Amino acid sequence: MLAMAPTEGRGSYAKGVRKREEILAEALAAYGEHAGDGPSLKTIAARVGLSEQGLLHYFGSREALFTAILAERDRLYRQVYADGGSLESLLAAIRLQVQTPGLSRLYVAMAATAADPARPPHRYFTEHFAVLSEDIQNMLVAQPHSRINPATSVGDADGIAFLTRILIAAADGLQLRSLVDDGLDVEADLARLAAVIPALLGVHA
Repeated sequence: MLAMAPTEGRGSYAKGVRKREEILAEALAAYGEHAGDGPSLKTIAARVGLSEQGLLHYFGSREALFTAILAERDRLYRQVYADGGSLESLLAAIRLQVQTPGLSRLYVAMAATAADPARPPHRYFTEHFAVLSEDIQNMLVAQPHSRINPATSVGDADGIAFLTRILIAAADGLQLRSLVDDGLDVEADLARLAAVIPALLGVHA
């Protein structure tokens, strides 16, 4: 009898994980379908067959649920660009975010509240920028530095950190602008920016 307890526990845990994944997917889908401030907890709960209180069992608040969506997307997108290990693979991950209905709008909405340390977005964005910055810096360091022109390169540690901040700021700024400019091609602008990175690093062909 004692041997059955871990199996039962694992089964309950797995069921909870699956439900959590379902909630995240449905909440994002609902956000993409609702304008303005996004869907209510009641709307999301109904989509996954839960009461509002049942939904709050998985996520302590609506804001916590929305930031959990962003964290889960970060995890999935990091698999995309970590496998490639290049700026091109990072652009592929950003492309997925831009093409997912509601995701850029959710990202911008949560960023607007991130200045308050007491709110869930603050912790999310602190971790998000730290991890993303480290990943981008690693990609830049992996450029062929043996061909760098010392006279023009920003390829030292300070320069690479600066370039990393510029890349993140550009990606976030373009996503924000795309919310009010339907004609803006975020992917094309980011691709053009990535194309000049070797020159900024002073890398010769």
